[in-house]
Amino acid sequence: MKTLSGDNLDVCKGMSQHIFSKDMAPDTAEFIKGKKYPYGNW
Repeated sequence: MKTLSGDNLDVCKGMSQHIFSKDMAPDTAEFIKGKKYPYGNW
């Protein structure tokens, strides 16, 4: 098994900044916009 990080990472690039921040990813926010609970109006 090989662990990659930084520029060598191909999968899930940029995900950690969203997982550990208080705000959700912009694409996630766009996905839930206008939908009824449990998706919208968090």
